Amino acid sequence: MSSRKPHIALASPVARLHLKVVPGASRERCAGMHGDRLKIRLRAPAVDGKANEALITFLARELDVPARTLTIVAGEKSREKTVAVAGMTAAALSAWQDRQQTRHQQPLGTGAQEAAAS
Repeated sequence: MSSRKPHIALASPVARLHLKVVPGASRERCAGMHGDRLKIRLRAPAVDGKANEALITFLARELDVPARTLTIVAGEKSREKTVAVAGMTAAALSAWQDRQQTRHQQPLGTGAQEAAAS
């Protein structure tokens, strides 16, 4: 897996997160990197704004921020989206990003599989 981080920029008093969103997934989760974007898998279909609503709900829960602080500022009808997070510093958002990326870099045969074998 690539060690590149998605581009996170501080614009005015908000941090921006660049994402690759995959609607219609079997479960909701962060799924590692897709180029310089964090890949987010969502159950909601990409119809009538349902995936966008699910994305805001998912990120609010994951970032532990109110949904009203999240705004899709680019890519509303695209899988590549930019989300502004008001009230969160770029450093805090970057730290969250690092935790998500680390979760998806464990080699096969470690983590839960190893614990189950013990």
